[in-house]
Amino acid sequence: MGKSAGNCNTELMATYLNEFYGKNYDISEILNAIDLEILKYREIAKWGYQITYYLAAANKCHPNYVKFLENKNRLRIKEINAILEQIEPEKLLNYDEKYITELYIKYQQKNINDTQVYKKLSENLKGSSVVLIGPGSSIKKDYDKIDKFIKETKAVTFSVNHINSLFNTDFIFVSNSKRYDQFIDFYQKADYQPKLIVTSNIESDESTGAYTVNYSQLSNPDSPAGDNSLYLVMKMLVKLNVKEIYLAGFDGFSKYAQNYFDKTLQFKSTDANDITLEISKLIKEIKQYAKVEFLTESNYQRGADE
Repeated sequence: MGKSAGNCNTELMATYLNEFYGKNYDISEILNAIDLEILKYREIAKWGYQITYYLAAANKCHPNYVKFLENKNRLRIKEINAILEQIEPEKLLNYDEKYITELYIKYQQKNINDTQVYKKLSENLKGSSVVLIGPGSSIKKDYDKIDKFIKETKAVTFSVNHINSLFNTDFIFVSNSKRYDQFIDFYQKADYQPKLIVTSNIESDESTGAYTVNYSQLSNPDSPAGDNSLYLVMKMLVKLNVKEIYLAGFDGFSKYAQNYFDKTLQFKSTDANDITLEISKLIKEIKQYAKVEFLTESNYQRGADE
């Protein structure tokens, strides 16, 4: 790595060669490699330019479009790039949040026929209560309490957007393509493989045998947090007629990202309070259809109980 501007970055050189010398380098795959392998080291020791500005420059668009999509924390870099490529010429330099929101929602809504999937899942969950396990640090603190509850109630367990190293869950629910990429290689090599459920916005590996459910039928485009994974999985459980849902490890967002049991799952949010409030409202919505209780302390709880 060179100092300051440093060595010429692969994605910059490849883009230049494609544009001016008729080459055909797959920029999308280069960006995916950066996303999976390089950015995790850059978080530890920062260097060079920001990929945000590359994406904006490469697509000749306002950088706020990139920031908006980045802040979703649900998209691979190549997916952000794919959405930016859809921006109409007259919209490129005049940032329009409503417009980019519509492009984001449209990109995520990949409809499939999931009737048989729901039928199979319904057979697995019939009459059961469900414990959803998030990545919050509270699952370490309250491990014994959670473990005892699961054993006593014989609840079906789901980890959400991660493989849980503390609990061997029955299912993994994934709605976030970045999280999917983080764990899928490990999952495929693991001795214990919970059944995967993925939403249709994710390009999943068919060899995993994952159940795929419609993203668009679970998300709520009227809410800024309407594609939050906790809301999506609870909405799915309501569709499956689950009447009791228990939450563990959903501690709420933090701008300091210190509330995760696993550092690789950390997610910072500059508008943590706003997101937390929105998710609380969505949990309250789910309570109209099923009993929802928190097994661990959560910032969502107060708003959801009001």
